[in-house]
Amino acid sequence: MIHKEVQDDEEEEAIVIALVEHHIQSRDHGSVSRRRGSLMNRCVINRNRVEGYEKFYRDYFNDSPTYPPHLFRRRFVWVNHGILSC
Repeated sequence: MIHKEVQDDEEEEAIVIALVEHHIQSRDHGSVSRRRGSLMNRCVINRNRVEGYEKFYRDYFNDSPTYPPHLFRRRFVWVNHGILSC
C-alpha cells in the first residue's frame, strides 16, 4: 500500500513538472506574436500587490488587528455625501 502511494506521488510530481515545462515553453513561444499588458518601452513597476493585500489583512482583519475597526471605517468606507446627486 505504501509503495503504491509513493508511486502515485512520483507520478503526480512528474505530471506537474511536465505541465509547468509546457506552460513555460508555450509562454516563451507565444510572447513574440501576442502582446498583452504594458505598452512598448514603458517601465514596469512592481507594486507587490500580494504582499500589500497580506499586510492589509493582517492590519485590519487578523485575530489581533493592528488597527481597530473604527479606523478601518474611517479610512476605507466611502460615504456618499450627495455630491453627485441631482
